[in-house]
Amino acid sequence: MEGCTPGEVELEWTYQFPADFSSACRVSDVVKMTIFKVEPVKLGGSANLSNFVVGGVYVPSKWGGDLKLSGSNVELFYTDGSDLDCDRAINILKGEFDASRVAQGSPCSYTVPENKHKFYYIKIQTAGATVISTTFQQEKCFARMTDSEPSNDVWNSWWWPKDDGIDPNMYDATVTYATPPGAEDGPLKKYDDYVDEEEPDVDSARIWEWNNIRHPAGTGGIAGMCDATSWAGLEMSRPSGNKTLQDPGNKNIVFREQDRLGLCAERYWVGTGGELNVDEPGTARHLFRKVDPYLKADWFHNKLRDRISANQGVMVYVPNWNAGVYKYKAAFVADGTTDAERRRVTIENEMTHKDWAKWVGQTETFSTIYRVEYAADGTLPTDGSGELSWTAGGKPTKVYYKKPTAPIINPKIDKVTLGEIYQ
Repeated sequence: MEGCTPGEVELEWTYQFPADFSSACRVSDVVKMTIFKVEPVKLGGSANLSNFVVGGVYVPSKWGGDLKLSGSNVELFYTDGSDLDCDRAINILKGEFDASRVAQGSPCSYTVPENKHKFYYIKIQTAGATVISTTFQQEKCFARMTDSEPSNDVWNSWWWPKDDGIDPNMYDATVTYATPPGAEDGPLKKYDDYVDEEEPDVDSARIWEWNNIRHPAGTGGIAGMCDATSWAGLEMSRPSGNKTLQDPGNKNIVFREQDRLGLCAERYWVGTGGELNVDEPGTARHLFRKVDPYLKADWFHNKLRDRISANQGVMVYVPNWNAGVYKYKAAFVADGTTDAERRRVTIENEMTHKDWAKWVGQTETFSTIYRVEYAADGTLPTDGSGELSWTAGGKPTKVYYKKPTAPIINPKIDKVTLGEIYQ
């Protein structure tokens, strides 16, 4: 019945008895039958379905996501993910697989669990042809990012530049803040007082940064501690308010909120040999090395998903800035519906981070678009071998994730003492 339109049809057949019979005889009858069809629906695309046409949409990723289907009275079924099968489609239309229905609605939405990828069947109750469109999106976010508990929010702050012409600096003996107004000791000067280090002693944390970090005015550009403040905001609760501590001589030292933010960032300002290493298979490239040849689209997507799923964060370098990413939304569009096309997808990825503003992190997003190819088991290669291409939006030029241990850049600073101040 190839070429027939799906639906209920009547088939009339006639049989003429052979002419050598004593009298010719003609027998006619009418047979009613129903023609069904299984129609693949492109992920991120659309197709015409009816109550005689069952759709099948392929979810390529084993890591779950949100699948949405437009239309009215739409039902979604998942059996075992295997290729579309006409017999199973007929069983679904006849209501024999209702136990495998995972969602229904007008429109229909379903949160695909992990390891429930590959084919889903789509059934509608509308007699006439109906256009059903599909969207699929993955979204991951830090577990602590909830509207009900803003104190756990990811944060960012002033980046404490190295350039002596951009104030305030961590190494300044005296700083002037806009809020609250007035001059006072700088953060590292207060730190040295707290641990009872006299200046200009060689063991002074402030003097070490003055000698080794400071750039003369106009020579440092915007270089500073944007990487450190990004990591601090990803991993630590934001210091809030002033904190008064006593030095060994029982003198009160008031660490303002600004000081505590800066000293929290000092904890995450680490050497190039460890904590912020770029993950490049088979290499030892370190912080701020250009990694374009190694930054494959599939590697990037894997790292983003792995780290944010584990609430560990990823830091990416966007034009002129390092940003600690705590959330992403990835919208999938497949190349087509053939076996090869449905696993090749274009991903439009929107990443959310907190940009710096003076003392307050403002939420910002940036996007990039890339094409990746999933294996039949729903995974992406981990070595970049499956990359198709970056397509638009500007890929990040560097990606970092935190290693477990590394020395602080300033060797005169102690992590435990810092914790007493910023926590």
